[in-house]
Amino acid sequence: MISLRISRCIKEIVQALVSRKFDEVYLEDYFKILTEFEIMNAVDSFPGNLTMPKDELDFCDYDFYFVDIEMDIIQIEFMLQFDLEKSDVTLIFFYHDDVGEAYGYSIKDIYIQ
Repeated sequence: MISLRISRCIKEIVQALVSRKFDEVYLEDYFKILTEFEIMNAVDSFPGNLTMPKDELDFCDYDFYFVDIEMDIIQIEFMLQFDLEKSDVTLIFFYHDDVGEAYGYSIKDIYIQ
């Protein structure tokens, strides 16, 4: 069940980044580690156009690491696609479950591996 929520969260973040809705990404960001401007600059610093994955199953292809088990915080690493091709650009964010069905995220970095 949590993997489905993580995949949904990844999809929502990527969709907003592709649509260049950096203000929405920042507003929804829980810890606000990066500013709206830093998120936009990170996306714009790579060649090509950020695009949505061709296949919905791509949103299930991510790495995760437990950061704080008591607070249910998990670090997620997801490879972004530019010009419809997988790239070496990685979106790293903290994912955490809130009360009930809600979840939150905080973008930590967007960088080339």
